[in-house]
Amino acid sequence: MWMDTSTRWHSRTPFDLIFQRAEQQGVQCAVEGGSIAVRTVESMFRYFGELTCRFAPFPEVVTGCEVFHNDVFVSEVIMKPWVSCMYNRTCMCVENFKEVYPCGHWPPRRYNWCHRYEQSALGIIISKLYMEKRGLVSLQRPQWYNFRRRHTMNWFIS
Repeated sequence: MWMDTSTRWHSRTPFDLIFQRAEQQGVQCAVEGGSIAVRTVESMFRYFGELTCRFAPFPEVVTGCEVFHNDVFVSEVIMKPWVSCMYNRTCMCVENFKEVYPCGHWPPRRYNWCHRYEQSALGIIISKLYMEKRGLVSLQRPQWYNFRRRHTMNWFIS
């Protein structure tokens, strides 16, 4: 399981179900409303041998919270291509990064408008694998969790 510090689980989150689904499907991912086709540059789609338009209906994967099952399928089919992309200049690096980042909260609905780097890569990989069955690997938000960016907590008693 990976999650950043902004992830907040609700008290009734069914972790047993989340882990069971991760074991069955290989992964459980947080998703957002923005389209992968809008929030990913064209060069990354080319790296994966894909066309931007194929990913228009799919919301982006958010790398703030994922559950991966430790098996050969996940290692070879999800993690290996994801990490390989990160180490490949033509996949992860964007030449005109100042023009495509940041995405903003609601970028216009135009293909390749901005770029979400590792989120974009994972979204392409997950969508290629599951396509219309992506709901099987999507964590249920807001029923189970939410993100509270810039939220502060006093973790230590004074």
